[in-house]
Amino acid sequence: MMRSALLGYIAAVLGSAAGVALWTALASATMRPVPFMALGVGILTGLGARAFLRWLSTGTAIWSSCIALFGCAAGALYSQAAIVSALRSTTLLSYVAHLPLFVAVYTFQSYHKTTDILWYALAFVATWLLAWRRTALPSAEKRAPGAAT
Repeated sequence: MMRSALLGYIAAVLGSAAGVALWTALASATMRPVPFMALGVGILTGLGARAFLRWLSTGTAIWSSCIALFGCAAGALYSQAAIVSALRSTTLLSYVAHLPLFVAVYTFQSYHKTTDILWYALAFVATWLLAWRRTALPSAEKRAPGAAT
């Protein structure tokens, strides 16, 4: 399997997008906000990064976690837009396409509770744990005999 930084970050974005789609579908089906799906976005983003990134380090964990946080923000906005569009009997795409930026920010702020931030933090940590691996130098005992130190 080919691994590289570009493929890893593309897979992280695709994992985040899949989480946003699941979050929006669940919110649309239940007609209720589902903030715990932020954790699902984080897990899917971390799994995408872990599957294709060549080197798992602190830097890749930070970037993958930032991708997950942007996915959480998009998931929260799209899930609220799905609920409002269903109440107004319009399609989600037509509602989002005609949504001014200030209305999107107001919608995002008005529907959030303090506990939602906890779910975003858990998504950040889940992505961090999945996209980070401790890299250590081989110890002296495990080096080949005669290898330079």
